[in-house]
Amino acid sequence: MTEGLREKKNKELVKGCEHDGSYVPISEVYRLMNLARDEEKSKALLALESNFVLETMSQDKVKFWIKECEGKHKQQVAYSSYHDAMTQVCFGCKKIRTNGDFK
Repeated sequence: MTEGLREKKNKELVKGCEHDGSYVPISEVYRLMNLARDEEKSKALLALESNFVLETMSQDKVKFWIKECEGKHKQQVAYSSYHDAMTQVCFGCKKIRTNGDFK
């Protein structure tokens, strides 16, 4: 292998500042990025759980509340065919309504 190809291959494996020699393996960069992403997800879920009330009800009742809040509040709705569960997160009511039992 020529010196130029070896140098290019080595640079693909590391990321950092070539001026101060602070190279870090790409795998470590990815690991740290994934860790930061997972921590942010956890913080977001914790904030959501602390500010919102969880209500468990029938799927028909969840549909009722989706229609009731439509046009009045921002909301996010998801349906899981795997769990046969519908979930509404209503940002106006500050409630999470679901017929699923995700424990």
